[in-house]
Amino acid sequence: FFKKNQYFLFFFQCAYLFIFLVVIFILCSSCSSIDSLCDYKVVYVDDTVHMIDTGAFNSCQKLKNVYFLGANSTVDIGPSAFQNCKNLTTIKLPTETRSIGNNAFSGCSSLTSITIPNSVTEIGDGTFSCCSSLTSITIPNSVTSIGESAFYGCKSLTSVQYTGTKEQWNKIELSDFWAKES
Repeated sequence: FFKKNQYFLFFFQCAYLFIFLVVIFILCSSCSSIDSLCDYKVVYVDDTVHMIDTGAFNSCQKLKNVYFLGANSTVDIGPSAFQNCKNLTTIKLPTETRSIGNNAFSGCSSLTSITIPNSVTEIGDGTFSCCSSLTSITIPNSVTSIGESAFYGCKSLTSVQYTGTKEQWNKIELSDFWAKES
């Protein structure tokens, strides 16, 4: 599934990446074990990791929980980073998350709720599409655009909390598809 050097950039700037199931440490100098990331149910991301690269955990069927150890760490979530992690139920994004790529959580059918940090300005295309168990989402007033199909197929979504005013909400750029279908 993972190619040996495909995720070099994922670990490029980290001093250490801690991944725990029981207590497992992977030093960046020995990242050849990236192939086995999909074997874990719980992943703890150290605050020295600033990028979850494109498709890093795509289709990791065993993954249930992702925790960022630095609640205030700065991180970018790449496109399709957690796409099709069908058993992912819990992910708490750091408060300084800068971006969430297109389809980052698409197909995470067990994810029930998510709070988007105040530092995020855009919800990309398909970011939460087909998250069929997603019941609630909190969108901060920092969001200025919501991409096409961002919430497509979220048939259980019953609560959308927006932290801004009605005037701010009306200024959000919505893709034509999202505005018509959601």
